[in-house]
Parts: sequence; C-alpha cells; structure tokens
Amino acid sequence: MCITANTIKFLCDFECFLVPEKTHVYAKKHQLIQKWKGCDHNPDRTLRGKRFFESATQKPCHNRETARNFKICPECSAKYKALTERINSHVRMIIHLLEKAGGNIDTTGPVQKRASVCSDVIKWHIYLDDVARPHTYDQKHPSHPPNPEKNQASEEEYFFELQTLCGNITDDMESERSKPDGGDRRIIRELFCQQIRAEIEQHRIWVLMSEKYP
Repeated sequence: MCITANTIKFLCDFECFLVPEKTHVYAKKHQLIQKWKGCDHNPDRTLRGKRFFESATQKPCHNRETARNFKICPECSAKYKALTERINSHVRMIIHLLEKAGGNIDTTGPVQKRASVCSDVIKWHIYLDDVARPHTYDQKHPSHPPNPEKNQASEEEYFFELQTLCGNITDDMESERSKPDGGDRRIIRELFCQQIRAEIEQHRIWVLMSEKYP
C-alpha cells in the first residue's frame, strides 16, 4: 500500500460545516498537499517506489495507509507552548481508550469525534496532569448508569443515559469553574475524567448497537 511521506493532518483539525469560519484545518490554511511514497501496487507504474504529491493525475493506491495524527498542529503548539505535550498526551490516551473500547474512531465512531476529544482536552487542559495514564480514566461518576441488559431497548436507554450524564457533568464542571476562586482544580479534574469514562462507554455501546442492530 502507498504510505504517507509527510504529516498534514493534526489532532486539532476540525471541519465545522455549520459555521465554516470556525474551521481549523492547518493543511488547508497553509495549502499543504499530501505527499506519498508509491507502493509496488500503485496503478500508475511511474509512481511506484517514488515520492509524489497527490494531485488529480497523481494518486495513491486504493489500499493507502493514512498517517495517524498524534499531535496538535504547529500553530497550536506555539500557542500552548510548554503545555503542548500535556495536551498531546491526554488526547492520545483518550483516543487509545476509545479505540480499545470500540475500534477506530475514524471509521466506527461519530463524525468528528477525534476533533471533539482534542477540543475538550484543550478547554480543560490546565486542570489535567502533565502525563495521561490509563487508570486516570477508569473512575466512573457516581451517577454512571448500570450496565444494560443484552437487548436493544436496554442498550439504547443506556446510551441516552450516558449522553445525559455527559451533559450534566459538563454543567457541573462549568459551575465549579465559575466560582470566584476558579473552583477546586481536583474536583474539575475528577469530573473531566469521569466524563471521558462515560464518553468511552457511550462510544462502546454505540459501536455495539451499530453491529447488532444495523
């Protein structure tokens, strides 16, 4: 398969279709073009074994391998400076846990999930630890619903209960942050991690229902 030879997609890229001016896509802004290394199976024999920029006449094979996005873009890195690796660490960990629970979020999850994760981490990063660890996101919220029975009605109810819980946790975080002293950092950090746990479960059950009840 053809493989990418440069990185033009980043964790923070977000295509906002409803409000285009909010779109944040580093490659589009800087007019970057994807570069490939042609494989031995590329239909165009002249591209095999060569590096080339994708165009209307030069394309990778159908089994191309897209580069994984493991960091925020250079502009965001310059903005967050020393906190950049903290953001990268938590986004990578959350994506890993989401995919462990329900598969590749680019193919099995809700549209724009990757950008949503990055947006949430950036919003709350000042409350997070410098390095993300798996156990950080193990704790469930006290109101986390019990596991559903193995039937469609129960699993759908569980999904929507998780959705409601995520909204409630966000409200609690905002309420804590709005306090005169900025709120208790420990409480906000715990709430954030509990919200992510609920989102991971929501992703898992979403994928499960998609497979069982297409």
